[in-house]
Amino acid sequence: MSTNDVLMADVEADDAGELFVWPWTGILAMAAADEDADAATALAFHAHQLFAGVATTALQEEPTNHQRRQQHFLLLHFGKSWAGLRDAMSLAAHFAGAGRREWQRRGREGGSEGAGGVFGWAAVGEDLLGDGAVGSS
Repeated sequence: MSTNDVLMADVEADDAGELFVWPWTGILAMAAADEDADAATALAFHAHQLFAGVATTALQEEPTNHQRRQQHFLLLHFGKSWAGLRDAMSLAAHFAGAGRREWQRRGREGGSEGAGGVFGWAAVGEDLLGDGAVGSS
């Protein structure tokens, strides 16, 4: 995702009034032990089950001092159409209770809770502008 594709949507993502990233993008996330090579496969499986044929980009972030697990991400590139927005919204609905807020809470609590579970959400400005693997891509 290039910096030219920054926050052009006028749709509110949640109660905080954050904007969705445009072109519409979804994020699947999972934390796994360093030696767990299955995390990327699990994310790809979920993406294929929910959105077969959607272009993806796999990312991983090495553990930091406060994280014990490697973080794996899969970006789903839904495109610029209304259908892409619909897909981004359905991703958020599919992962209700396991979305961005829960992923962040898991990270603040040391990364062990929820490890191995898949989280998913529609990308918002904070994701795009963050300093992690997703924001750097």
